[in-house]
Amino acid sequence: MEQPIVDPSDNLRVRISRGVVTFLKQHYGRGPAYAKTLIMDDVVLVLLQGGFSQVEATLLASGHGQAVIDQRASFQESVRERLSELVERETGRKVLSAMSANDQAADMAAQLFVLEPRSTE
Repeated sequence: MEQPIVDPSDNLRVRISRGVVTFLKQHYGRGPAYAKTLIMDDVVLVLLQGGFSQVEATLLASGHGQAVIDQRASFQESVRERLSELVERETGRKVLSAMSANDQAADMAAQLFVLEPRSTE
């Protein structure tokens, strides 16, 4: 029987996904139900689904979605450096920029990291 081809970067993507989920669980009290990391050239994208805290879900249900957006933006700004360090540790490359976005209707979030280009030497 032929062995399946295994992409060596799969393990890296899994480690980044697990690291981000673990980090968020530690700080939110619960983490996303689903995470997937995509890596292309100098970009790392972590897609997350689920994970609104009970407080956030209550705020959303009562029409205070902007409060959740504001709180998450403040949180992301506060932990940007630590999440970047996680990605740097796993990839062995410096993070030049880190951004995040949330879609309340889809209960999804994205963490985007732009890495320093690889040396061409």
